[in-house]
Amino acid sequence: MVLAFGENVSVISLIRFLIIIYGAYSLVTVGRMKRNGEISQWLLSASELPRVRDKEGFCEMMSRPTFVFGLSCIGFGLISLVNSHYIGNEVLHFVLLAAFFVCIVWYVSALRRAKKRFIY
Repeated sequence: MVLAFGENVSVISLIRFLIIIYGAYSLVTVGRMKRNGEISQWLLSASELPRVRDKEGFCEMMSRPTFVFGLSCIGFGLISLVNSHYIGNEVLHFVLLAAFFVCIVWYVSALRRAKKRFIY
């Protein structure tokens, strides 16, 4: 599948592309957090950012989970696109969805733990 202007692309394929982009942005965010110790605004709300006790500690605690989650987004999106357009294996599709759901739950719980620890 090649995306060209005016070509018919399913909504699901577009969502998969957005997940891939989100994963790439997560990896960029990890690099920025490690480089300058600043928390990305998409990890915390505007009201939570000023209440962080230890920005470097928060960045350190969330760097690895954000990196793993970013990779899982990219992996899920790419494998899901290939499967839906070339392979067509429904079992693989459900396994991918289940694994991605587990990654989402794991990442949200890691973010909650970091918020409890570093936000007053």
